[in-house]
Amino acid sequence: MLSVELCSPRYKGHTYIGFTVNPRRRLRQHNGEIAQGAWRTKRKRPWEMVLCIYGFPTNVSALQHPTVSKAVRQAAASVKSLGGLVRKI
Repeated sequence: MLSVELCSPRYKGHTYIGFTVNPRRRLRQHNGEIAQGAWRTKRKRPWEMVLCIYGFPTNVSALQHPTVSKAVRQAAASVKSLGGLVRKI
């Protein structure tokens, strides 16, 4: 199970954390390229994948990492200044 963090470049500071087994498909859903399953993030499109963490045993454990997500945001903010390395992760 994967935990993914998305950010919206048009709306600074807005992130979305979710879980999926197929991150590319899920990102396409959030951006409206394919239908079904992402209506809550519709207004802040487009979304970019910032981070993908794998190895969680269940979907519940993939979502229950509030201290990690704060650390992830700080790490992602420092990496963003390195020429878009975050987009390549």
